[in-house]
Amino acid sequence: MADFRTVVAAGVGWTAAQKWLVRISGVLTFVVLSRLLSPAEIGSVALALAFLGVLGVVADLGAATFLVQTRSWDETTRSTTFWTTLALSGLATALVVVLAAPLAALLGEPGLAGVFRALAPILVVNATCAVPSAVLQRELRFRELALREMTSAVVAALVGVGCAVAGAGVWALVAQSGTQAAVAAVLVWRMSAWRPTRQVSRAAFTELRRFGGPLLAINIAMSVRDRVEQFLLGALLGVTALGYWTVAVRLLALLADVSVAVLDSVALPVFAATRDSAARFARAFESATSSTQLLLVPALALLAVTSPVLLPLAFGPRWDPAIVPAQVLCVAYGVGGLAWFNRTALLAHGRSGVEFLLTGTSLAVHVVLVVLVAPYGLTPLAWSFTGEALVTVALGAVALHRTLGIGPRILTRASRVVGCGAVAAAAALTAMRWAHLGPVGGAVLGGTVTVVVLAATLWWTNTELLRQVGDDVRRLRREPATV
Repeated sequence: MADFRTVVAAGVGWTAAQKWLVRISGVLTFVVLSRLLSPAEIGSVALALAFLGVLGVVADLGAATFLVQTRSWDETTRSTTFWTTLALSGLATALVVVLAAPLAALLGEPGLAGVFRALAPILVVNATCAVPSAVLQRELRFRELALREMTSAVVAALVGVGCAVAGAGVWALVAQSGTQAAVAAVLVWRMSAWRPTRQVSRAAFTELRRFGGPLLAINIAMSVRDRVEQFLLGALLGVTALGYWTVAVRLLALLADVSVAVLDSVALPVFAATRDSAARFARAFESATSSTQLLLVPALALLAVTSPVLLPLAFGPRWDPAIVPAQVLCVAYGVGGLAWFNRTALLAHGRSGVEFLLTGTSLAVHVVLVVLVAPYGLTPLAWSFTGEALVTVALGAVALHRTLGIGPRILTRASRVVGCGAVAAAAALTAMRWAHLGPVGGAVLGGTVTVVVLAATLWWTNTELLRQVGDDVRRLRREPATV
C-alpha cells in the first residue's frame, strides 16, 4: 500500500506541475490578451469553442475512459477505437464547416462563421491523440503526459500573444487554440510507441459502443451543462457580458485546475485499481476529496478576499463588473468541490447509469437557473450556482451511499475544510471593512487575516488530514518513483 501511494503521489506531482504551469501561463497570456483584445472578441471565440467542445465530446465517444478501464486490452480494441473516433471527428468537422454560417447568423454574430471554420480541424487533431494518450495514462506515465501539456501550452501562448501584438485581433485566439492542439498531437505520437493497425473487429466496436453509449450521454450532458451558460448568456445579455463572465469563471477554473483537477487526472486508474476492496476504495475516495479541498479552499478564500484589487490590477479597470461574480463563485466552487470525484467513483464501478441520472438532473437545474436568473445580472446568477452546488452535493452523497455503500460521513473532513475557508474569508472581509484602508492595504490586510485564521482553524479541526498530507510528501521525497 505504501508503494502504491508513492506511485500515485509521483503521478500527482507531475500532474500538479503540468496543471500549474499550463494554467499560470494561460492566465498570464489571458492578462496580456485582455489588454489587447476587446471583451466582444474574447466572448466570440468563447462561443465558438463552446460549440466545438460539445461536438468534440460526441466524436470522442468516451474513448480514453473506455481504454483506461477496459479489461479487453489488446491491439484489436485499441485500433478499433482509434479508427472509430477518427471517423466520427471527421464527420463532426464537416458538420461545423457546413453549419458555420447559419449558426453564426443564429447567434447574431456573422463574423463567427470564419472562426468556426478555422477551429473545426482541431476536432480531428484531438481525435488522433485519444488512443496514444490513453495508453500513456493506463501505464501511469504521467511524466510524459505532463511534459506534453506544458510544452504545447507554452508554445501556444507565445503564438497567441505574438499574433495579438501584431494586430491579428480575434484570430490571435484562433491561432493559440490551433497551435496548442497541433503541438500536443505531435508530442504524444513521439512519446508513445503505439501505432494503429488494420486489426478492426465488430466485437471490439460493440464493446466500445456499449460502454461509450451511456458515457457519451453523460459527457454530452456535462459538456452542455458547462457550455450552456455561455450560449444563453451570449443570447440573453450579449457577448460583452459573456466576456465579463468568462474572466470570472477563468479565475475559478484556474484554481480548480491546479487543485481538484490535479488528482482527478489520476483518479480513474487509481479508483479502478482499488475497486475490488471496499475499504481500500473508501480510503482512496476520502483521501482524494479531503486532500484536494485542502488545496482548493484556501486559494478560493484568498481570491474572494483579494478580487477587488487582483482583477483590476491583472486585467484593467474595464473588467470591474467581473469582481463580485468572481467572489460569489468562490463559494459555489468550494461547495461543489465536495462532489468532484463522484463521477469518477461511479464510472470506476461501472455505474454509468447512476451517473447519467445525476448529470441529467444537474443539467436541468443549470439550464433553468441560467434562463430564470441571468436576466437579473451576473451576481444573482453566481449566487444561484451556489445553491445548485449544495443540491449537487446532497444528491451525490445519496447516490454514493445507495450504490457503493459510501456513507455521508466520508465527506466530514472535506466539509470541515470548506467551513474553515468560509470562516477565514468572513473574518478577513470584516477586518477590511472596519480598517478603512486603501485597496492595496486592504488586500494585504485581508490576505493576512485569511491565512492566519485559516491556518488556525484547519489545525484545530483537521490535524489528522494535515499530518497525512505531510506524510505523503515526505514519502515521495524519500522514495522517488519513476512513473
